[in-house]
Amino acid sequence: MCLAGRQRRIGLFVGFVLSAVLALFGLVSIGGVPATAVTHSLPPAGSPSQSPVEARGDVAAPSTQAGVRVLNLKALDASHLVTASVLWNRALIARAGHRDRFNIRLVAFPVGGASPVVLSSRSTSRVPPGVQQVKIALGSVRARQLRLADDAVLSVSQQYGSPGRPDHLFNRNYVTVNHLSAAARHSRLQVLSQRRVRNCSHVQVVPGSNLDRCDFSGARLDSADLSHTSIAGIRLGGSSLRNADTAGTSGTPATLPTGWQMNSGQLVPPGSPANKKASQTITFPALANTAFSATPPVTAATASSGLAVSYSTSTSSVCTVTDAGVITFITAGACVINADQAGNANYSAAAQVQQSFTVGQSGQTITFTTTAPTSATVGGTAYTVAASGGASGNPVTFGLDGSSTGCSLSGNTVSFPAAGTCVINANQASNANY
Repeated sequence: MCLAGRQRRIGLFVGFVLSAVLALFGLVSIGGVPATAVTHSLPPAGSPSQSPVEARGDVAAPSTQAGVRVLNLKALDASHLVTASVLWNRALIARAGHRDRFNIRLVAFPVGGASPVVLSSRSTSRVPPGVQQVKIALGSVRARQLRLADDAVLSVSQQYGSPGRPDHLFNRNYVTVNHLSAAARHSRLQVLSQRRVRNCSHVQVVPGSNLDRCDFSGARLDSADLSHTSIAGIRLGGSSLRNADTAGTSGTPATLPTGWQMNSGQLVPPGSPANKKASQTITFPALANTAFSATPPVTAATASSGLAVSYSTSTSSVCTVTDAGVITFITAGACVINADQAGNANYSAAAQVQQSFTVGQSGQTITFTTTAPTSATVGGTAYTVAASGGASGNPVTFGLDGSSTGCSLSGNTVSFPAAGTCVINANQASNANY
């Protein structure tokens, strides 16, 4: 009896040791989920400087724990195919019945600041293999958008929800963002841009974490608990934060997800009562009628928001105006100047205000450049008259005044056939502006 009991205890001990050894090499399923041995995800056994880490469950990850990694990111076949190897964080996977989410997104950022385009988005709660080979095939339209984009990113995020959270938020998240440079998108070479603000692939995104200057462009962080995080300078353009908890965030992001905005220092989602832009109006003083050759009037429109006003014209054949409001006349006529303010994250666009004024013709002045004879005699030497005209460029013409009695005029030559008075008139025709 004693021997049998001892044999049973030995069997249990051997079974426990064997299970531990198999678990160490990734050969045991824990919680019903197959494990894959990934040496970078677990700290050395018995390390006194790190908290104990399980292969599954709600773990207190040490600072040295690896995040999510992307290797060998390439754009192939004229950007019709994007490939990469994704190394998921095996130490941040929930036990059976708890929640994980694994997200991969390819996002293009068009030239000129247009809204980001999600070219591909994949999300699953199934545990992928330790190293997942990703292939994203794009149709002709999507491939062209990728090739012509100002920037493009492959974002990978892994989310874990602690057991028992009634709000169903993911309280631990890892994000890595890799940029595909223009060279990578226009050739078969793997060339990654260096425009990352901060490499945050090993930053565990938890409530209260410091995410300053992290590049999370295009990342999916739906239902993430980002409460009380520091987000100064963070890049969130093209990302998805649907149902994320952003209460108590501090700092101003460099870029925002579409529809999100800052309100009183808080990051607020679309549809939130706090996400309502303030209105603004433009005050545009009248512009005085001005002669074509005179100095154009000065624009002085202001917006109630304090934001800069931009200008344009509805009558470009008559006048032009720079974005800063400097007017130039093209010809005489009616000039219409528009004042606009497009708004920003806190103010909606203002209603356009116009001012119109008349650009009038300018006068011309004729100046005689020869001096009339003071002692002309009948039959004496003829006099050649000359004069300069105004800015119209039309020629100056001469004629005898009706009061003349003692001279004749041929072209610009004055003769004196009889005694009397001689009065010469100089004339210059107008044009559109003079």
